Amino acid sequence: MELKYYVSIIRRRWVPVVAVPLLVAILVVLQAIGSDPSYTASSRLTVTRAPEQVDIEDFRYNDYYLFLSSEFLVDDLVEVVQGNVFAQDVGERVQEEFGVQMDPGMIQESLESDRSHRILSVDVSHEDEDHALMIAQAATRQLSENATEYFGFEGEDREALIEPIQFPENAAQDVTQDQIFWVLQIMVALFGGLLIAVFLEYVDDRIYSAEMAERSLDMDVLGEVPRGRVI
Repeated sequence: MELKYYVSIIRRRWVPVVAVPLLVAILVVLQAIGSDPSYTASSRLTVTRAPEQVDIEDFRYNDYYLFLSSEFLVDDLVEVVQGNVFAQDVGERVQEEFGVQMDPGMIQESLESDRSHRILSVDVSHEDEDHALMIAQAATRQLSENATEYFGFEGEDREALIEPIQFPENAAQDVTQDQIFWVLQIMVALFGGLLIAVFLEYVDDRIYSAEMAERSLDMDVLGEVPRGRVI
């Protein structure tokens, strides 16, 4: 079928093509007005195992094994940050440093972690901007000071050097996911309107053009009476 045939369908069935996306757009606006903003505070930390302390100077693992074990440690810390024990410790630190009591379950839900080589990333998302920032700062300090305690390491030669390279100083409003969801809703609505128009055209057996008459009757059209009044 030619493109102009589909254009003619849209011209005849323009109501669902326009009405469905318009209705969804109104709903999206209402969602945007009634939605609660989310704030995200982020920190980045370097994680490196402390050099091995040995008495014999000639016996020492090279830096390759040091960096390799550091990456293993970062992998484990990603899971530690998402655990309830870490959330409990962060809650206690928040209460001690800021005087605010928070539910550990809420803290655990707000924490997300990831890694890239020896860099640990911690993101805190919360509906309250101040709470997001307090949790992120407390979590960063907890990792810097006590991260290796979660592995039961004892002795300075088994500790890790964890230093923030990005300390959370503010919580930014995060609306990216909501915006993507809103755009997807409108796109689906537009596609749905087009499908409704095509379906209405399919179930309608009336003839609207010479081309449709030729296809339906398998006969050539010799003439066509124009629409409107003829003077």
